Amino acid sequence: MKAARRRADTAVATIRLARGIPARQRAARPVRRDDVPLGEASEAYTCGSGRRVQCAETPPRSCIRQHAADPRGTKSDNDAAGCATPPPASGERRRRAQSERSVMSELLFIRHGETDWNRLRRFQGQIDVPLNVAGQRQAERLAARLADDPYDELLSSDLLRARQTAAPLAAAWHREPTPMAGLREQNFGILDGLDAPTIMLRHPELWARWVAHEGDFEPPGGESLAQFHHRVLDTVRALADARPRARLALITHGGVLDMLWRTALGLPIAGMRTCEIPNTGLNRLRWSAGTLVIERWADAGHLEGLPAPIPSGMGAGRRSEEHTSELQSH
Repeated sequence: MKAARRRADTAVATIRLARGIPARQRAARPVRRDDVPLGEASEAYTCGSGRRVQCAETPPRSCIRQHAADPRGTKSDNDAAGCATPPPASGERRRRAQSERSVMSELLFIRHGETDWNRLRRFQGQIDVPLNVAGQRQAERLAARLADDPYDELLSSDLLRARQTAAPLAAAWHREPTPMAGLREQNFGILDGLDAPTIMLRHPELWARWVAHEGDFEPPGGESLAQFHHRVLDTVRALADARPRARLALITHGGVLDMLWRTALGLPIAGMRTCEIPNTGLNRLRWSAGTLVIERWADAGHLEGLPAPIPSGMGAGRRSEEHTSELQSH
């Protein structure tokens, strides 16, 4: 009888002790890397709610810390990490991933080959500028690399430099590219065709707005970043939604790719560019459940042995001379 009473008292004490410990400490457990499902390139993962979250970490430490603290997903803890619920069980994760992949569109975005205006760092915008000799060789290397991996459809910006980049690939795949005005570069209006020194001399007030990277700055006769961003996403969304499960190759421009990078990683559209965008580089993304996910970025292995490319416009500074390098990416 006494032994039974001691066991009961111990049980009550244990319950009281447990009630005195915060829930997330009681539930704490180590979290393994595979507890949070990742995309192949680790730029995105799925939280327990099924919501796609983009992050540059591999995987994002904030979400792992929250799940380690409270794997059951209390609202106060997991909201801070952008997660409504904990990661699902492994079987559920597999079923969800299979379901998402069954309806996803695979998107291969490719920047056009090099032009002389890239070298001169002029705003190309929506002016038709042809490829230079280096750009033509880049387009040929691109076609050779992808010749044995035809996609379901080849689409291209209708600007000349993009169409010339698509031509060797179209010949290798024995299909005509579909021209798409929605894949054009940003329209810079009266700044198109000008280089930085000329803009600073003729339009100093416009140059000041340009280097400030304001999302609502609309050059006379052109597009603001906000308008450009909406146009790019509307085009990609329409293409992907109309072609579920399709593999699409798209020849486009540096500005378009910058908007896709920022969207996939949840970055603001304003500010200096933070990603490499080499001419004819391969950028593999997927569109799944209304979300853009990066699989691989700036793959330019097919250009090995060619003359060194010019810088692709990355930069974090804000001095005006640092912004001229971004002009060659358009």
